[in-house]
Amino acid sequence: MTQPITKAFNRVQFLFIHDAELQTRSLAVSGDHPGHP
Repeated sequence: MTQPITKAFNRVQFLFIHDAELQTRSLAVSGDHPGHP
């Protein structure tokens, strides 16, 4: 019973990390921002 829950959690975690990567990439593409190295 814990198997589907773990799968769902892994999926959510993967999507969250992927979304964070996309946001970081779009920020880098759009140019330098104040306070951003």
